[in-house]
Amino acid sequence: MQIYNSLEVQLPVSPVAYVFSDSLRVGYKVMAELSQGWRGPRLPFWQKESWQLQRQLSVSSNAVLYIEGVVGTISVWQGKRLLFQGGGPCVWVPLLKEAGGSILLRGYEGSGINGGIYLLSRADSIGWPAEPYPEDSGFFCKGNFYILTPQAALTIEGISRTDACQGYPFFPSARVRQALRKLGVCFCILPPSQQGKEPSPVSPHIFFILISLVGLVVWRLPTLREVIWLGWLRPIPTNLIETIIGIVLLGLLSGFLWGRISPFVVGLWGLFLVAEGLFIGLKGGEFQWCWQSWLPLVMVGLVGATVDASFVRPWIIMSWLMRASRLSIAFPDFAYLCAAEVFIYILSLTA
Repeated sequence: MQIYNSLEVQLPVSPVAYVFSDSLRVGYKVMAELSQGWRGPRLPFWQKESWQLQRQLSVSSNAVLYIEGVVGTISVWQGKRLLFQGGGPCVWVPLLKEAGGSILLRGYEGSGINGGIYLLSRADSIGWPAEPYPEDSGFFCKGNFYILTPQAALTIEGISRTDACQGYPFFPSARVRQALRKLGVCFCILPPSQQGKEPSPVSPHIFFILISLVGLVVWRLPTLREVIWLGWLRPIPTNLIETIIGIVLLGLLSGFLWGRISPFVVGLWGLFLVAEGLFIGLKGGEFQWCWQSWLPLVMVGLVGATVDASFVRPWIIMSWLMRASRLSIAFPDFAYLCAAEVFIYILSLTA
């Protein structure tokens, strides 16, 4: 017989409230943590569509609604009065005792709250644990960085365990920045041109169309079927028509995959492909091997991107290393060309 009820305990978003030092010095204390208990999305959150949070509060004199980690534009209403409309990352809204305790927060498209909501007041009682708001402001990414999706940017679990700088689509909350500092991980705010560029999984419909196109090509041109299976191991003799179709097919597949990361990467890769073809031809090899050695690897990338979007970036590096190693065995001087490619790519990142 069940003799007790299961209770859902809503833990605070952060055990510590991060408040501006000036506010703490003049006597403001955190009287309550209000991150949970609202009618609306559960904090922390970020939404493409508009949203609203609503709840009843007990408002006293000198009460302040403090919202840390505001993303985008929000408005704060108390009863029928508009108290604030704007952005963050921190919003400080003095509440009116005579306006009642009905509080409504509204957010517009592409906004949210990635920190916490607290009630502050100048009181003699003991308040919620508070720390000075961290002063680090991040910087705009110019080098190698790992793009975080908006959902992954809300928590510390979204951090990539790599040496790359963590590229945030919006300013991270104080608790996340403190965790980054303890881990020794740098973070930056993505430029607007880079935001939203994270690769998404390939649509099954697009995957079906591309695979059908590949199937039609290899059905009409069996030699390309051999290229897809063995092209990265050894050159396959192809005539002019097969070479043109194979290059077009490679350009279509790789452009679709890598263009979703950066059009610049596709252009740079195309220049490298031409240089490698000329190099292999001058060394007495089959210049077709240049594009043939990429086609099987790009096919694997297409399949992987359909299952998991994060597969694309590491597979580009892994496939380049596999291909560079294989071609360097056949043409030892090819290793020097690969070193030049890496040098040019690093220059492009630091430009």
